[in-house]
Amino acid sequence: MDNSLLKSSDSSSRVALLLRELINRPLDYDDIIKLFDEKKKKPVYTKVALSKYINTLRTLGLQIKRSEKKYTLLTFLYQIVLTDKEVQAFNNLETTVLKYGTRKEMSIYYNLKVKILKFFDAESQKKLSNYVQRCLVTKLGVKINTFGKFCDDGQNIKIRYKGEIFTVEPRQILFIDNDVYFECIDVKNLKIRKLLLEKVTFIKLLPQKNKNKLFSNSVIYEITDRLARNYKLKEGETSLVEEENRKVIKVEKEDYELLAKRLIRYKNYCKILQPVEFQKYFENFTDKILSLYEN
Repeated sequence: MDNSLLKSSDSSSRVALLLRELINRPLDYDDIIKLFDEKKKKPVYTKVALSKYINTLRTLGLQIKRSEKKYTLLTFLYQIVLTDKEVQAFNNLETTVLKYGTRKEMSIYYNLKVKILKFFDAESQKKLSNYVQRCLVTKLGVKINTFGKFCDDGQNIKIRYKGEIFTVEPRQILFIDNDVYFECIDVKNLKIRKLLLEKVTFIKLLPQKNKNKLFSNSVIYEITDRLARNYKLKEGETSLVEEENRKVIKVEKEDYELLAKRLIRYKNYCKILQPVEFQKYFENFTDKILSLYEN
C-alpha cells in the first residue's frame, strides 16, 4: 500500500479527532498532544504539526480563536439561524437561571451554553445574552438573588448609589442589554429609579413596607424625519401622534437618567415636550457632557 495514503489517512484521523474534542472544550497544545498520545501509536509532538491541523480546520471555514494559550471553536460547519422567538426563549431561560438558580446551576447552564453556542450563526450569537458569564466571575450573581428577595419581601431598604444614600421601595430586577438593573421607587420624591445593580450597595433593611403607590412619572417627546419613519416603540411607550415624518411618544415610569442617555442619541430629531421637570433634567444632563470640553 502507498505510504503517502497511510500518512494522509492518519492526518485526517487526527484532524477529525481534534474537531470532535474542540466541540466539547477549548484545548491548548498540551491537551492536543495528550489527545493524540491516547489515540495514536505515533504521537505528534511538534507545535508546527499541531498548528497545521488547526489551520486545516480553519480552511474548512471554521472559526477558531486562540486566547490564553487555548484554542476555542467559535463556529461549526453548519450554522443554525435562530428566530426572534427562539432567541427570546434562550434569554428568558438565562434570566430565570440567574433569578432562581444556585451558583452550581448557573455554572452547569453556562457550560451547556458554551457547547451549543458554536452551532448558531454569528448574528444569532450576538442576540443571545451573556448575563450568566458575568455573574460567574463577579459578585453580581449574589446581588441578583439578594435584591430579588428584597423585591419579593416588599420591605423598604436604605442603599448607597454613586455616593448618594437614599431610601427606596424595591420593585424588580431588570435585565437590559446585558446589564442588570435594580428598579425601585425613591421614597423621598416618589420617582422610579433603574440603578445599575453592580454599583448599588445595601445599607440596611427598614421596618416600613412598600406602599406601592400609583404615581405619574411620564415623559412625552417628539421625533421627526427618518427617525420617526423607522422608529419602533420600546416597552412602556405609547404613540400619541403618528404622521409620516413625525411621532409624539409617551413613555411611562422610566428612570430619568436611562431615558436621557437614550434620547440624546436621537440628536436634533428629538424634542422633549413635557414635563418641564424632565426638560430641565435633560438640559443639565447635556450641560455636564459639554462641560468636559470646556477649557
